[in-house]
Amino acid sequence: MTTKHGQGFVSKYVFTESDIPQRLQSINWFAHCGEPFRLDLTMEVVQVTTWDHVLQAGKTSDSDTASLEAQNQLSIYLAQHYRDQYRSWNAFVKGHKSRVIEPLMAQKIVPFCRQNNLGTEVEG
Repeated sequence: MTTKHGQGFVSKYVFTESDIPQRLQSINWFAHCGEPFRLDLTMEVVQVTTWDHVLQAGKTSDSDTASLEAQNQLSIYLAQHYRDQYRSWNAFVKGHKSRVIEPLMAQKIVPFCRQNNLGTEVEG
């Protein structure tokens, strides 16, 4: 079930904490670059055609706005539905970053960026 708290991205998928690292590691990241975009999202998406466009798109206020909106929607949802867990949210995020995000970046994203001369802008 999806709950929408305003405009922007709303995930229609349900995940358990234990399967997220495996799901992320199993994705063939960037395998479909350059192909037509075929995702059913709840927000407007503009397809970029070059790596320069990717880098520029990541620097726009639209990118920052979308990120902030997603964070706000998550905060609202957690505060309303998981009040006790929300109180320890920062500790959870810190653990998730070290367990999931940092290995993903090191094993998938950074090597791809380096192989394609994308620089540190994409690496994070």
